Amino acid sequence: MPHKHGRRSSTTSLRSGRRASMIAHSNVELSEISLLKEETCTGDHYLTPEQLENIYRTNVVTGLSESFAAELLERYGPNELRELHGTSYWSLFRTNLFGWFQCVLWVAAIVNFIGYFLSRNAHKDDEDDSAEAHSAKEYLYLGSVITATIVGTGLFGFYQEAKNAAVMSGFEKLVPPNAVVIREGVKRTVPNIDLVIGDIVEMSGGDIVPADVRILTCTNFNTDMSSLTGESEPIKHRPECTHSNPMESKNMAYFGCPITEGFAKAIVIATGEMTQIGKIAGLVTGLTKEETPIAKEITHFIKLLCGVAFAFGIMFFFMVYFIQNSVLSALQYMLGIILANVPEGLIVTLTVCMTLSAKSLKKKNCLAKTLQAVETLGSTSCICSDKTGTLTENQMNVSHLFANFKIIDKDDHHDVTNSSYATLCLAACLNLKATFAFDSMHLPIDKRKVLGDASEAAILRYMEANRSATQVREENPKVGEIPFSSAYKYQVTIHRMANTDSHYLIMKGAPEIVVEYCSQVHTDDGIQNLTPQLKKELKANFIKIANMGERVIGYCDLKLPVEDYPVGYKFDAQARNFPLEDLIFLGAVSMIDPPRQNIDKYIGLCRSAGIKVIMVTGDHPVTALAISRRCGTISMPTAYDYAFEHHIDLADVPPHIKSQFKAAVVTGDDLRKMSVNDLKAVQTRYKEITFARTSPQQKLFIVETYQLLGYVVAVTGDGVNDSPALKKADIGIAMGINGTEVSKKAADMILLDDNFASIVLGVQEGRRIFDNLKKTIAYTLTSNAAEMAPFVLYACLGMPLPITLMLIIVINVGTDLLPAMSLAYEDSEEDIMSIPPRKPTDHLIVRGPVRGRSLRAALYTARWRGATHVQYTPRPAHATNMLAKVLLLCCACAGALAKPGLLDGIGYAAPAYAAPAYAAPAYAPAYAAPAIAHAVAAPAYAPAIAHTYAAPVVKAVAAQVVRAEPVDPNPAYSFSYGVADPATGDHKDASETLQNGVVHGSYSLVEPDGHVRKVTYTADKINGFNAVVERTGAAAHAVAAPVAVAAPVAKVYAAPAPVAVAAPVARYTLPAAHVGVAHPWG
Repeated sequence: MPHKHGRRSSTTSLRSGRRASMIAHSNVELSEISLLKEETCTGDHYLTPEQLENIYRTNVVTGLSESFAAELLERYGPNELRELHGTSYWSLFRTNLFGWFQCVLWVAAIVNFIGYFLSRNAHKDDEDDSAEAHSAKEYLYLGSVITATIVGTGLFGFYQEAKNAAVMSGFEKLVPPNAVVIREGVKRTVPNIDLVIGDIVEMSGGDIVPADVRILTCTNFNTDMSSLTGESEPIKHRPECTHSNPMESKNMAYFGCPITEGFAKAIVIATGEMTQIGKIAGLVTGLTKEETPIAKEITHFIKLLCGVAFAFGIMFFFMVYFIQNSVLSALQYMLGIILANVPEGLIVTLTVCMTLSAKSLKKKNCLAKTLQAVETLGSTSCICSDKTGTLTENQMNVSHLFANFKIIDKDDHHDVTNSSYATLCLAACLNLKATFAFDSMHLPIDKRKVLGDASEAAILRYMEANRSATQVREENPKVGEIPFSSAYKYQVTIHRMANTDSHYLIMKGAPEIVVEYCSQVHTDDGIQNLTPQLKKELKANFIKIANMGERVIGYCDLKLPVEDYPVGYKFDAQARNFPLEDLIFLGAVSMIDPPRQNIDKYIGLCRSAGIKVIMVTGDHPVTALAISRRCGTISMPTAYDYAFEHHIDLADVPPHIKSQFKAAVVTGDDLRKMSVNDLKAVQTRYKEITFARTSPQQKLFIVETYQLLGYVVAVTGDGVNDSPALKKADIGIAMGINGTEVSKKAADMILLDDNFASIVLGVQEGRRIFDNLKKTIAYTLTSNAAEMAPFVLYACLGMPLPITLMLIIVINVGTDLLPAMSLAYEDSEEDIMSIPPRKPTDHLIVRGPVRGRSLRAALYTARWRGATHVQYTPRPAHATNMLAKVLLLCCACAGALAKPGLLDGIGYAAPAYAAPAYAAPAYAPAYAAPAIAHAVAAPAYAPAIAHTYAAPVVKAVAAQVVRAEPVDPNPAYSFSYGVADPATGDHKDASETLQNGVVHGSYSLVEPDGHVRKVTYTADKINGFNAVVERTGAAAHAVAAPVAVAAPVAKVYAAPAPVAVAAPVARYTLPAAHVGVAHPWG
């Protein structure tokens, strides 16, 4: 037949126009994304072969001409899919090195380098000005340190994210290399990328469907469409249109689907990016993902912090410039303000925290591809879960058997040889094509690999465990067969029975079809005639089992008489030389993909945590409802239940009855009729929803609508059809065992065990992470105000500056990492899964905890330091030294206070003594010795400092901030006070003077028993520290309570252990080298 080169129809022109516009743009535009989101609307499944010939200008016998095929290939492009690109290493590197936060530090580094050159040029003629030379070098050192900090933290973050975001192959594995095509009447093999619309192709078992095709003829042709529909059962195709939806019509097959068996001849109706799989690939590559909640929070926090830092920095720049008329001085103080407000170690701290949490999640079988996904999982408020493999086992199992008019649970094993149950099992063992793979025979039955479809695999496993199906089939070989066909919906096998030398015919198929071939029924009481009433009862039971969401296969048999069918008889399936009427109905076997163990428990945990769990599946709505009930995603009655109970169709349920239900099953057909607002109304109205028979575009529609309602949406999936929703979700979770590589690439997290329970554990871990991040950030901000205060006091009051820019960098970087890491290991609160998910508007930074922890840490530290170092310092180095220690201890106390429950039940003053000892290991060895020494000595001088905050705080600030220039050669002071210890009732009087470099002091303590303890001491730099302790009012042999005298630590880095003075009168002398200007009670 010649080619029909007539004018194309308007439908074809429209398709061509769409294809041309799609392929003309290499980048996915917004209009194209909208087009891709539309479902398939082709009517090719309705058309006859003659109509298809006319539209596609082809011939179903001879195919296209080579010249016309070449023209089509040039016009529409090759039959290939978009390549999936993961996040590039350069993008990750750029983000970690030049993000918002890093840019602030880059500006600070550049300003320092500018300051270095300005300072150097301003004093290049003054070679003797060592102070200015030192100042210039400080700018250079500081700029170098900031640069090293940026690069170091950036490389660390890049390494962590690049390690988890490994690029995997995508759609290319779905494309077969070659295809068998008929052109100009000749069958040939061509590269698959050269296929064009209108080509006539041939396909057989083991191949992959080379494009979207309309089936013209087929023989027992089955394809695995699980990657597109989510159904694990192979689809049995036929040339006739079976459904209005092309995705469900049996005469359509789609690009990338494996062919499990059979043969088919078909016409290509779509290639490349216009195929169903191509549209999905376009959606995956074109969809943009919303910024994760934690990324939004960090960006918000950094912008706020940097805004404050620059605002104060610029303000003080001009203030200092007008006071001193020096650009360099103003620049120095501007940098001080900025660096004091910007925690340089924050980014690496957050990265470390989330990395540690990602490792913890991996132990719970959740592999995070991005670090931010770790926290996003904890923010989830809605989980749209796939059914197969996530909520269920992803393995069909026998659930019930029907025999003797009874539904029998699979665990009720009957061993009566003459029962209907035993006969049903014999028939199921023999009429079975599935076999165990030879290399898996050593494994347990439920772990063996089965060669065959999912339903037969389930029957084989059950029968092997209960009836040794393999042995039964070997003993009773098959001698004849009618393969299953979608035309008549049954399969027949004939076996030679070893024990009787007779032939046994078995038919299996859809139970409502099989029962029509029967005139009798097998019961435990024998064989009975199948009356209309009994047939009606059988069909009612079939519906009952089907309404449980189970797939039902019916069986009937006939023992062929030996005289008519002797041993050696040739059974001919084409001639049908054996009877297929008046068979005996045996019963049925039903199968289901069962829910995972304890899945209802984990979904209950989600409910208690305020998380909505929704099943989104491609399965039949009745099956979806049954699994939803077993899993617990639906616990309330639905309109389907009403229809089942009243034996009516769902469409016949009155609207006023439907409106009473709070749970619903929404199908893909329902979704096609809904707008965004309609779906919003459905999602708001029903507390429990299951979506069934959904397409990839509809699943994406569901996710986007929930996001519009303010939910943080997690999506699980394993197929290609799930990849658009996985990409669009706030967090996409792919299956690690059964998931396709396309879904894994589109997802943010991979579930290594394909178990929903791991998601729940991941949510708990994510919530713990957010809580710990709040503690971490609150901790990192502790020193900001204290670091900025000296600059503010300098600018406003002209007080000397005891802190350097380098010291700020060292404190911010050095004190953030290890303590913050310890906070990342904090366990979750007990009620963490009993509270609703955090709102998207909740912030990491809460003013109360930050302000409270900073104030308490500062007060506790100042109180402790005030009691031990209340003294005017005559040298700048001492002031800087003391301030550095106070800031370090302030951070340490804040870290201790950030830990919940640490201070519960401890006395009011205890934090002042517990925090230094707690923090000591973090700063060992430089700070360990003095911290431990003070912690040990604290009980001895506790009564001495149990007074109001005012004096110690004022003195601490004076001791750390005041730097006098020029230095007074003979500083002097004196003070005295009396105080009662409310805890012990002791009364203390104390006085001290400093004159001519010598300290004279004494204090007396009246104890509750009336004894008086008096300590008199002197201290100077030549003779050291001398103390005399006297105790009166007791016998001469009485032993005084120990008095701890510890070395001053203002200048001592290896303080000796406290000395306990036990005699009534004792003297203790310290070497002069250990004496600094400090209060002797320390």
